Amino acid sequence: MNKFKFVKGPNVQERNVVPFEAKVRALDLIETQNKTAKEALATIAKEFNLESMKTSWTRYAGSTISRFRTEVNRKAVQ
Repeated sequence: MNKFKFVKGPNVQERNVVPFEAKVRALDLIETQNKTAKEALATIAKEFNLESMKTSWTRYAGSTISRFRTEVNRKAVQ
């Protein structure tokens, strides 16, 4: 099982780096299949072979999806 890579930036806590395609997939699951944030994260963890046991990732599923949405929207505008 692949583990998330951890990236530490200046004045930033360690954070998970999730493939962009996985973020888009999670948002698609929420929009088209009415999955909850937690369900979408569980699905992409299986599909992309990611370890989803990070408590911040699953405990704060709504915040995680919000960050995904922000990043995807930012890239769409570029």
